[in-house]
Amino acid sequence: LASNASTSLETAAYFPTWEQARNTMYYSRLKRYPPLPARRQDLQLTAEQTTTKS
Repeated sequence: LASNASTSLETAAYFPTWEQARNTMYYSRLKRYPPLPARRQDLQLTAEQTTTKS
């Protein structure tokens, strides 16, 4: 519970700041998904991406 949380500076050092957590989430997402090409014409789709499952 939030009422049980300590606000001392001793425990605050163990937790990342919001900025650090946000950067971690952004860069972990960046590693999973490759960047999009600059132009739509440069996009290369595989056969798996262009066929339907029906």
